[in-house]
Amino acid sequence: KNKEKDNVMERIPVEKNNKLKIAIAEDQENIIYPGHFAHAHRFLIVEYDNRKFTVIETRENPLNKIPDLDQQKGQVIIHIENEGKNPNIPMHGPKKYEYLHTNILSDINAIIAADACPTSVRVFSEKGTKVLFTHPVKTRELLSILEENPEELESALQEEKDDIEYEDCGCH
Repeated sequence: KNKEKDNVMERIPVEKNNKLKIAIAEDQENIIYPGHFAHAHRFLIVEYDNRKFTVIETRENPLNKIPDLDQQKGQVIIHIENEGKNPNIPMHGPKKYEYLHTNILSDINAIIAADACPTSVRVFSEKGTKVLFTHPVKTRELLSILEENPEELESALQEEKDDIEYEDCGCH
């Protein structure tokens, strides 16, 4: 076993009085963004404490405004100029996800999303942020379900690794 990799996927402790900050990838209709979380319109930031959620803030996502070059599965990626817009935002691969973590989600313990690629999950996991998946449902509906069934969230946060099968996107 690769001990270094096992250490990367540390458990997120869920104990009484342990507040967690969770980012929920949303679209403009307050629904879980159906695509890759890195291109969600915004992130609803909630605090999870004593099995209850409190909305803290909404953070706009600048990656939503740039082309998602990583979605061109199996094709050669041609890097295009960003036309002077957002010149400091990487448009592809690990650097894009590192930018998102450092500039938007550095204080987050977990992300709830509908989709992601293996590279984004790896980058965020290495930085201590767990990526959890759900269907694209209304955000408030999801929070209500999780409050009624807190063991679902807590179990997912405690899993030591992500056992998700990804389709190889061929671009990382």
